[in-house]
Amino acid sequence: PAKSTRFVPFEFSGRELNALQWVIIYDATGRNTLYGRQDDIVCLKPGAIIYNYGGGRQGVRAEDKLNLPEAVSAVEFNGVAKISDVMGGNPNTLFFSNGTELPQSMAGRNIILDDEASHLTLTDGYPFVTPHAFTAREVTYTRTFTPALDAAQTRGWETIALPFAATSIKTQSADGNQPKAHIAEFADEQGDRVLFQAVKSMEASTPYLIGFEQGGGQVQATFAGKDASIIPDFDACLTGQNMKMLGTLTELISAEALTLNAAGDRFVNTDGRMAPFRAYFLPTVGATKRYTTVRIAPSGDGITSLPTTPASDTWYGLDGRRVAQPSQRGIYVRAGRKVVVK
Repeated sequence: PAKSTRFVPFEFSGRELNALQWVIIYDATGRNTLYGRQDDIVCLKPGAIIYNYGGGRQGVRAEDKLNLPEAVSAVEFNGVAKISDVMGGNPNTLFFSNGTELPQSMAGRNIILDDEASHLTLTDGYPFVTPHAFTAREVTYTRTFTPALDAAQTRGWETIALPFAATSIKTQSADGNQPKAHIAEFADEQGDRVLFQAVKSMEASTPYLIGFEQGGGQVQATFAGKDASIIPDFDACLTGQNMKMLGTLTELISAEALTLNAAGDRFVNTDGRMAPFRAYFLPTVGATKRYTTVRIAPSGDGITSLPTTPASDTWYGLDGRRVAQPSQRGIYVRAGRKVVVK
């Protein structure tokens, strides 16, 4: 209608924001003009870009309240002065900003300011994908583990793959104990057995077996790292002659995949479904043998537990900037937790 306002999200480059422009919009054939008479003047405004786990993205009006579906992996606010409200998404959704004024309701979310996050909190059960590289000054991943290792360390394993190097781990069992975590890395294969050896550290983008000493039921474990470089291309792979072990941060389905069974003693070919932050086996290219089941066997002199380090005493504002000590009232982030200063 005449003198009406239309909002059309699109991607552009090299144009001045908040200035009048003449834009021509064609249909899919490129021959018919849908919009763009000489009196159709537009004003370009910055908007938010929403990324999903399938790799797609779309632009939305940043002035609106954003109600995000759970499948959103990241939101980019760069160039937007202020956001009124953001709802939805999931615990692992990332929010990229270069100074955007964000609402108080976003306190505790994963906010990346100028390519740096003061704290990145990853939650099990949800995928994790970043469209841009950034640095996380502190990062944690929390998960509940059920099986317990047997004495021979051949049963009770689970798999894990993280986008950061874990320098410490904090455990808590249902009975109040703090059982040690044992970490193993794919080392070799012998027939239908895959051999794992002890490791003394957990590196980024590397698949591992992880297990816990006998304890009282479920174990909640929080893995922590510092100054982690988080990159878009997650490539976690250890390769043998016929098998390779891979990690994933998203939900995957592969008909050829061998995933860990409930007993935690072998990898089997079932429905090929992998949950985020887990690992699995695939045959290598040119494999001379293919298996539907491979057993776990220990190698070396046992498994090494990770150390525990004290939490950081660094303070951050909600905009992600470090502060020496809070000098004003408000909400701050300290050791990955929100703190209200009155």
